[in-house]
Amino acid sequence: MIPRRPLGATGAEIPVLGLGISGPHAAAWTRAGHTEKLIRRAAALGVTAFDTAPFYGAGEAETRLGRAIEGLDRDTLFLSTKAGTYREGGAWKKDFSADGVRASLEASLARLGVGAVDAFFLHGPGADQMTDGLMTALSDMKAEGKYRYLGMCGRGDEIYAALDTRAFDLLMAPVHVRLTPPEAKRISAARDAGLGLFGIEIFSPSMGGPRIPTRPADLRVLAKWARGDRRMRSYLKPDECLKYAVASGACDCALFSTTRLKHLEANADAARTLDLNQPPS
Repeated sequence: MIPRRPLGATGAEIPVLGLGISGPHAAAWTRAGHTEKLIRRAAALGVTAFDTAPFYGAGEAETRLGRAIEGLDRDTLFLSTKAGTYREGGAWKKDFSADGVRASLEASLARLGVGAVDAFFLHGPGADQMTDGLMTALSDMKAEGKYRYLGMCGRGDEIYAALDTRAFDLLMAPVHVRLTPPEAKRISAARDAGLGLFGIEIFSPSMGGPRIPTRPADLRVLAKWARGDRRMRSYLKPDECLKYAVASGACDCALFSTTRLKHLEANADAARTLDLNQPPS
């Protein structure tokens, strides 16, 4: 099975590998049945941490995740979702009002078919959007049992603003060997404050060039390469990326997203062989 480790200072334990049910799993070109089969296979492999958001397909990704986990033992799963960022007419919108965030969480719970999520993340808030009114509402929702741990997704100095509130248990941010010094400093500050860390974009350094698209989801990778994304011009092997993110202790749970069963199984196999007591040099 997948190794587990403590999630920051929360007292919880979590598998070191988690699956993101994100954009491709809300798209018309990925069949709902395929997504649900992939999720159930992940759970069987020990990848029992699942992250999603209403931003992905206006809730479609959450709906698919909810259907996939029907019949699974809820106590074995770690579920997280987000609020605050959505699409409207093709444009990104933000709503971090207390009422908006509450309504978003309640709709997410209904789509997921659960009474509570394990982690609830603010999806890219600015420093000025983490208002006293919002933080009070979040505290109330936690007391009502709608979520266990509060997190924020960020990659800039808004992370420091979140730390200043002392209200957050978790951070979701890029974690890979090519982080800039300011990026690494923000991650270190969150770790020093005891936050559990979900690493995203962990395989970015393994994306060394384009692959021939065989399905619509591949077009995203090709587009990044064509734009000259610096993370895709030199690369490491995927297992080296995973070792950096997980075995080194850089994050507690490394999140990845895929629509391919072979990629899920390869990543699970790589995680299963990690020695968490022997961080790589």
